[in-house]
Amino acid sequence: MALIVINSVSIGVQGELPLSDHPGMVVLREFLNFIDAFTVIVFSLEILLKWTDNFSAFWRDSWNVFDLIVTVLSAVPLAVEPFIGSG
Repeated sequence: MALIVINSVSIGVQGELPLSDHPGMVVLREFLNFIDAFTVIVFSLEILLKWTDNFSAFWRDSWNVFDLIVTVLSAVPLAVEPFIGSG
């Protein structure tokens, strides 16, 4: 639960950050990107553990499917970022 709250706050702060090359802003932006990536990795590992526990039961629980969709959609920007560059 704490990780969800931290990630939500991180996403909110990222959305409000001014586009600035100030060294403090760059460090903050990198830290928030790290939190985002870390959160997606933890949620992905949670899904993999649920799959290894009982793959068919995973798909019968609507919350699990919802979590999978949210995690995949959260991972898309992280997966695309290396290909689009930073400007």
